[in-house]
Amino acid sequence: MNVSSKILKQEKKKKIFMEIYKNKSVSRNSILKSLNYSLPTISQNLVELERSGLIKKEGLYQSTGGRPATIYKCNKNACISIGIDLHTSGIEIAAINMYGEIISESSIYLTFIHSDKYFRAFGGFVNNFLKNKEINGCNILGIGIGLPGIIAPDGNHMLYSEVLKYSDFTLSDLTQYIEDVPCFFYHNAEAGAHAEIWHGEITRSTLMIILDNYLCNAIILNGKVYQGYLSSGTLEHMTLHPDGKQCYCGKKGCVDSYCSAASLIRMTKQPTLDEFFIDLRKGDKESEIIWDKYLHELALTIDNSRMIIAGDIILSGLVQNYIIEEDLKKLKSMILEITTFKNADFNITSGNCGRKAIVIGAALPLINNFIDNI
Repeated sequence: MNVSSKILKQEKKKKIFMEIYKNKSVSRNSILKSLNYSLPTISQNLVELERSGLIKKEGLYQSTGGRPATIYKCNKNACISIGIDLHTSGIEIAAINMYGEIISESSIYLTFIHSDKYFRAFGGFVNNFLKNKEINGCNILGIGIGLPGIIAPDGNHMLYSEVLKYSDFTLSDLTQYIEDVPCFFYHNAEAGAHAEIWHGEITRSTLMIILDNYLCNAIILNGKVYQGYLSSGTLEHMTLHPDGKQCYCGKKGCVDSYCSAASLIRMTKQPTLDEFFIDLRKGDKESEIIWDKYLHELALTIDNSRMIIAGDIILSGLVQNYIIEEDLKKLKSMILEITTFKNADFNITSGNCGRKAIVIGAALPLINNFIDNI
């Protein structure tokens, strides 16, 4: 078989798999109608895909008069990848199947310190998770680690992370005690954007803002995450109010000081956001004033950002868990009041993955790459 024949054969195999993958369950005849391949070609590829474990037979369709057709489904746990959301005070980990679904997850409180003790504890936690019965024996494609810092173009070095308070470490340092599984670094916001693209089918230019204790963002252009020298942008350190509140980066008046979840907690003077939002939804006037002020600062941030990226907005992260449709409408109204371009319409939505966006998104590039190369 020559090279072109091999490529053509591989393309047919992939298209047949994708027909099953996208439609969740299909019959051989439905593949025949959709792809117009010969029945022997379809049958041969179904056998090969089933033998490789990528698809499986799962019963029969109801008979319509003749012999009932076999139901073919994607074996969604044939390959999995591991996503990790590493932050200053803990680690969240999840196993993600071929549909981007969490099949197992865990977390641990572990304060980040650049030390061999931390790296050992990190590796031990990951290794123990890999032994979970839900994923033990699965084909693990690799581990994606989302963390709050700017990753060097080589994908191995941390360029900058004021949040972790230590920048001079590598992927190899962090993962040295993980047992024989390939690992990859991702900026946490970019990981979150991968999850929203996957589950939200985003095709338009979009700015994703993750409203966690430390704010971060990702830019989505034409359905793909934009990656520049400073990752996908550092909106959190854009100056919102010159000589304003002190930011952890050393500057004053940065967006993070006004729009992060931590900044909102400081405004409320309550230990968690739960208590604040309970009071807010009950109609507490002081809470309403604080929330309106927060939304106003977020509106300024979004309007300034849209002068460069005039696309839609997705809100994700910790604060998103409390946002309701009425809040989104009020926020958009505030933006339209202050913006220069009042006719440039856009959407503001809550993310589909919420607090899990980073841990899911860190795993998805590995799933994407696997599917692309079937």
